[in-house]
Amino acid sequence: MEKSDLLQQLTDVFREVLNNDALVLTPEMTAAEIPGWNSDSDSNIAAAAEARFGIKFKTAEPEQLTNIAEFVALVERKLKQQGTSGGAAYASSVELFEPSSADGIEREIRSFLVDNFLLGQTERLTNDQPLLDNVIESSGVLELVSYLEDRFTIVVADKEINPDNFNSVTNIVAYVTRKLQSKV
Repeated sequence: MEKSDLLQQLTDVFREVLNNDALVLTPEMTAAEIPGWNSDSDSNIAAAAEARFGIKFKTAEPEQLTNIAEFVALVERKLKQQGTSGGAAYASSVELFEPSSADGIEREIRSFLVDNFLLGQTERLTNDQPLLDNVIESSGVLELVSYLEDRFTIVVADKEINPDNFNSVTNIVAYVTRKLQSKV
């Protein structure tokens, strides 16, 4: 898909979400120049773009964008990744996890957290660091739960989504280990 086509479709997304049919996006436009584009509308714009293009953003990716050109480039990258991975959804392209050790579980979880919430900054994540409302916001918890269910083929009950299970890498590893052991 050409950049001009991506820009037009992204313009349609913004028009729909921001309820502004007169909006015309240009690559150099920033959030400050687009009426209604703010932290409150970010997640709605990202969700609408995901639906329009059949892609999935990592939680922090849309928040890091500084202009429309970067948004177009991100969508373009996601479309290319999708074409090489053979599917739009992350879960459909991963192998099932075969638990071998708590260390393996920890590596998987740390990798997911660093890639999806810390933009690759491994040094920002310690095992006992509080994650909730620090590294992961409420929508990120849902993304994490979805990842755990898909990757480890477990079911996370609503009542299990609490700080005892999800507030640190250590807690998440212990929780996943318990869930995997209960399946045996």
